[in-house]
Amino acid sequence: MKLSTIEFRVEPSRRVQWDARSGFQPVTLYVDGEDFVETIRRIEVPYVAEERALQEAEDGELDDVMEEMFADVPGRYLNLSASETFLPRRNFLGAPYDTGFELAADDPFRAKSLLLQCACGITECWMLMARIEVHDDVVTWTDVGQFHRQGWNYDLSFAFEREAYEAALRGPA
Repeated sequence: MKLSTIEFRVEPSRRVQWDARSGFQPVTLYVDGEDFVETIRRIEVPYVAEERALQEAEDGELDDVMEEMFADVPGRYLNLSASETFLPRRNFLGAPYDTGFELAADDPFRAKSLLLQCACGITECWMLMARIEVHDDVVTWTDVGQFHRQGWNYDLSFAFEREAYEAALRGPA
């Protein structure tokens, strides 16, 4: 597996629709130079189109609320805050995220970390997770998935050089 690059940028004005004085500091995640939300959006578009077609076949013409929902779903994520991203927080170092949902003891989501949260601000509404493992020289992300759409196949895995990854997690200088 080729090594990828990761960057965490504090960009308070990006994708935040509420008052910037709230103190929320989203940290935009870039993997191999691309905004990770955009990467995910491209993957989700065909899945959402398929769900829309199935719903339309079942219900006939979709009302305005359903039309808006399907238009808004792909890539509907908000990056995590600085306090949820940077060290000493261990989220991006493989600490499992407690989804708050009742899960079977062997459910793979019990071992996953949170990558992105719902754009509405309620994390559990629509969250993207991955298995993050820290090895001697690399940090890997595997089994990337949408908690509420376990049938969607993101087919993503990344390996990052550990030293550079941990340096990025120290935050802006």
